[in-house]
Amino acid sequence: MRDSFAASVPGHAQANSSASDRLLKTNKLQEMGASALSIGKWRQICNHYDFFTSFYNLISDFKGAQMRKQQKGFSLIELLIVVAIILIIAAIAIPNLMRAKMAANDSSAAAGERTIVTGEVGYFAAYPTIGYTSLVALGGATGAACVPSTTTACLIDNNLSNNGPGGNGKSGYKFAATPTAATATSPAIFYTTATPLGSTSGTKAYCATDDGVVRTQAAGTITLVASYAACQALSPLAN
Repeated sequence: MRDSFAASVPGHAQANSSASDRLLKTNKLQEMGASALSIGKWRQICNHYDFFTSFYNLISDFKGAQMRKQQKGFSLIELLIVVAIILIIAAIAIPNLMRAKMAANDSSAAAGERTIVTGEVGYFAAYPTIGYTSLVALGGATGAACVPSTTTACLIDNNLSNNGPGGNGKSGYKFAATPTAATATSPAIFYTTATPLGSTSGTKAYCATDDGVVRTQAAGTITLVASYAACQALSPLAN
C-alpha cells in the first residue's frame, strides 16, 4: 500500500530517488576515499621501504669503503716484521755471496797465473835473444787490434796483460810479471804474481816462476810475494 501510495504521489517518488542517488554517491565517495587511503598507505609503506633500502645500501657502501681502506696498506708492526725478516735473510745470504765471489776470484787468479806462465814460455821461444818479458808485452794494447812484436806479442788476453781495465786489477786481483835477463853465470828467469786487491776480493796471494808451478800463500795471507826466491819457497797450489 505504501508503494502504491508513493507511486501515486509524484513528489514523494522524486524525493526518494534523490535520496537514493545521494546515498549511492556517498557510498562511492567512501569507497573512493577508502581506496585513496589504501593507495596512500601503500605509497607510505613503499616510501618507507625505499628509505630503508637506500639507508641499508649506504651503510653497506660505507662498510665496504672502510674495509677497502683498511686493506690498502700495512700496519707499522707488519712493516717492521717484514723489514726484520729481510735483514735476517740478508745477514745470512750476503756473507755466503761474498765467500762465493772470493772463491771465484781465487780460481780466476790461479788460471791467470797459468796463462801468464804459458805466455812467458811462448815469448821466450819466439824471441830467445830477449828471453822473458814484462806482463804488458805478452799481450797487446787495450781496445786495439794486436799486432805481434817484441812489445806486443799477442800471446795472452789484452785484459790480463794490461792488468785489467786501467791497470786497476782483474777479477779482484792485481797481476804482474817480473823478468830477469840472463847473465854469464845464470839463465834468464821470471816470476809472476797475483795479489788480492783487498781482504774482500780474494783469500790468498799466488805466484809462479819459470818452472811452471803455481804456488800460493797460506789461506788468509794476501800480501804480495816479494821475490823469485820467496815464490820458490811457497807450497804448490793443490789442484
